Amino acid sequence: MAESYLKRAERRLRDAQRALEESYVPDAVRYCQECVEIAVKAVLRLVGIEYPKSHDLSAELSLFSDRFPDWFGAQIPRLAETMRLLTKTRGLAFYGDEERGLTPEELFSYDYAKKTLEDVKLYLDLCLKLLERWKAGRQ
Repeated sequence: MAESYLKRAERRLRDAQRALEESYVPDAVRYCQECVEIAVKAVLRLVGIEYPKSHDLSAELSLFSDRFPDWFGAQIPRLAETMRLLTKTRGLAFYGDEERGLTPEELFSYDYAKKTLEDVKLYLDLCLKLLERWKAGRQ
């Protein structure tokens, strides 16, 4: 199951890259959020944690950090913070800020999306490394 999730996360990362290349900045941000969400769900499942059906699993990731190898656990605070922040942007990237009358395009800059994409790629690579080591029997 974790491997399937990570393949889907890789697909979302490619979607984000393509959206950014085509200047669909809010879509790039949204796909980045989905990538992180799916990747975190994959690694939680990998270590046997049944997570709540929620978009933001930063608390669960932090709570169960002892289930991960030290090299992965050291990155959990940053990964959890990124997940928490991206979860807040999820609806904004899709619908905009309806109360303030701002479109998604008005809320997100290209530079923000580019930096977010770079960060998310690092986290996805970290999750993929965990899966590979898990499969090889060396965490």
